[in-house]
Amino acid sequence: MKLTRVSGKWRTFVQCVALPELTDVSPDQARLLAELRRETAEFTVTKAEHIARWTMRVTEDDIAGYRRASAEIRRLLLAHLDREAAILYPLIQAKVPFSDRAES
Repeated sequence: MKLTRVSGKWRTFVQCVALPELTDVSPDQARLLAELRRETAEFTVTKAEHIARWTMRVTEDDIAGYRRASAEIRRLLLAHLDREAAILYPLIQAKVPFSDRAES
């Protein structure tokens, strides 16, 4: 649950702050950003299905199944975050002047 809350805050930051700043990009970068948005939407659906499926009662009846499903959701989330970082970090770094990066 904590991971879900933190990833939700991260998702809000990416969607509301980071992505709107990344408008002056190459066509290849724009394609990657579009793929990332699509993958994010797909993961959001997968996560919502997981939450809907694993009610308290279902979880109590199949704790082993819940643990397997939760491990898979965590794996998918971490893989998505890695892909997101690989795409976004270079684009964000390119937007920050070198002198600003040296101070942080």
